[in-house]
Amino acid sequence: MAGSAHARLRPWFGTWLLCSAFFVDVMGSTSVFTAAPAIGRGLGLSAVGLQWSVIAATLPAGALLLVGGRLADRFGRRRIFMTGLGLLVVASGVCGTASSAAVLIGARIGQGVAGALLIPSALALVIAMFADEAGRNKALAAWSAIGGIGATAGLLLGGLVTTGLGWQWVFLVNVPVGLGMLALCPLLLDETSGRGEPGTVDVAGIVTMTAGLALLIYGTSQAPSLGWDDWRTLGGVAAGGLLLVAFVHAERRSEAPIVPPRLLGSRRRAAGCATLFVAGMCVDGLLFTLTLYTQRTQGWSALRFGAMTAVMTSCSVAAAWVAQRAIARVGTRLVSAAGLALLCATCLVFTGAVTSASTGLLVAGMVVFGFGMGCAFVAGSVASLEGVAEGDAGIAAALQNIAFGTGTALGVAALATIAAASAGSPAGGPRAAFLGGMAIAALGLAVTVILTARRPSAAAGRVSGATSHL
Repeated sequence: MAGSAHARLRPWFGTWLLCSAFFVDVMGSTSVFTAAPAIGRGLGLSAVGLQWSVIAATLPAGALLLVGGRLADRFGRRRIFMTGLGLLVVASGVCGTASSAAVLIGARIGQGVAGALLIPSALALVIAMFADEAGRNKALAAWSAIGGIGATAGLLLGGLVTTGLGWQWVFLVNVPVGLGMLALCPLLLDETSGRGEPGTVDVAGIVTMTAGLALLIYGTSQAPSLGWDDWRTLGGVAAGGLLLVAFVHAERRSEAPIVPPRLLGSRRRAAGCATLFVAGMCVDGLLFTLTLYTQRTQGWSALRFGAMTAVMTSCSVAAAWVAQRAIARVGTRLVSAAGLALLCATCLVFTGAVTSASTGLLVAGMVVFGFGMGCAFVAGSVASLEGVAEGDAGIAAALQNIAFGTGTALGVAALATIAAASAGSPAGGPRAAFLGGMAIAALGLAVTVILTARRPSAAAGRVSGATSHL
């Protein structure tokens, strides 16, 4: 009896460990924003150096996700997860003891590489641990909720740790926590070897994809500060786009493509990735706009704004739990549509809040925002991983994270540009940005509905009566 109970609980203990590692990675990426002024003063960084200390982790974290997922599928998910976690510990230790900009930026690059290895392998392990759909959906809901909690915790704890212990401990706290997780990995996680396919490595695909994503993320990240007409923004986006086109061409000719063609034929998975892409645009785009509005226009402190984001996080966690139960009943199509519709409503509430300078409406908007994000995250995650073979779990998890990560970069760039173009009055820029966010969410809703619409049967020439579960 005790043995059977342990067998039932072990996947959940493993999920807790994997979600905790995800939490540490996400929290670390947002806490740096809060600690950035202190880091700049402590190391005497220039404005350019400070910017690179932030984005140095973002570029490899996004650009190498497919490589991380491919390595996890081919050489073992636990092995790659532990490699990424170990690298995160080492890189965090170097960040916390850095005495120069060069050392800090180099270690931040190491943190980004660690995240690219850790996240897709961790999510693939979550998928592999649950054979039943209900258990997997609950685990994915926990994963989605943890991401939101980690982002908010980073904003809050980053300020508290920096004030109380110094900016170094924003990084150093990862060392004992990461070492403890590494010790638990052999006890709670089984190795899943993936496909282990022999054959050549798609070097052309890896180079073009990695460089293309890095340049695309770099270019869009420059838009808020430099504008879309700056050569660094345009050059990064254009070069990244060309390299991604070259990546598609290389994949078609490769005998061992990074992304197996079997993963690209599902409209449901495409709809799931589209939902995550739009959710990513909204979460960072709207939060970036709100940060500027509340702190520059309304005079809020960073701590007060961070506390308000906790409202969104709490609602997102509750929505994630409700969403995974609703998916079991009605499928992800309706839950995804509900999430994106709530994001549209969020933008309307925020528009009213800045027009009337109402704090109450801002809080109400955060409530709606949280429920919309929770539903969209869980539905998009489940749909983008639906029907994925165990051997493709790592690369599918990487595609999911690329969709969301690319969305966050484009969301900030797009809404910041809209706000800057309409900054004739204190509320004019934020109001225009929120209306732009509503248009993005509405377009995403239309795309996912079209992708998941029932298709005429080729044999009967009529719409199938089968219920669609995205």
